[in-house]
Amino acid sequence: KKYVLHITFYLNLKSIIFEKKLTMISNEQFKNIIERMGALRRYFDLDAKKIEIHNQEEKTLAPDFWSNASVAEYHMKRLRNLKKWVTDFNFINQKVE
Repeated sequence: KKYVLHITFYLNLKSIIFEKKLTMISNEQFKNIIERMGALRRYFDLDAKKIEIHNQEEKTLAPDFWSNASVAEYHMKRLRNLKKWVTDFNFINQKVE
């Protein structure tokens, strides 16, 4: 249930930012958004995702990385997914600041 609440808040905030509705909010609402962004950062464990991105990128530099195409494709898909989470969060966080 907690996961659903975090995801719902994240998607709603992303929608608000993309629709440029984040202009007229009270100080209390803004503080609430900042607190929830911090909770989201911890919940999504973005620092661990950044480390994992670095590790996955290092794996792609190995000379035999593409020797097993299905394993390589799995790593590339995982890398894209991790980068998407971090990029989206950073985009929203930048817009909130």
